[in-house]
Amino acid sequence: MKDKNYRQMEDYEVIGNNSFMFQWCCDCHLRHIWNYQIVRGEKPEDDVVVIRGIDDRYATKLRKYYIKNKKKK
Repeated sequence: MKDKNYRQMEDYEVIGNNSFMFQWCCDCHLRHIWNYQIVRGEKPEDDVVVIRGIDDRYATKLRKYYIKNKKKK
């Protein structure tokens, strides 16, 4: 049975180690910046993925301004 709180995206993105991904959230209209870093351990099972996320408040503010002014036209 499929959980209604989650939905699978049809596409995917491949990024390199210690790279950034810029995402516009389709639900909250915020811009998120994600950093992914693979940290290798001594053994393969010790490998970890470090994920850091921040919201880009400046880009979000500009998008809201754009959407607001687009509706006025």
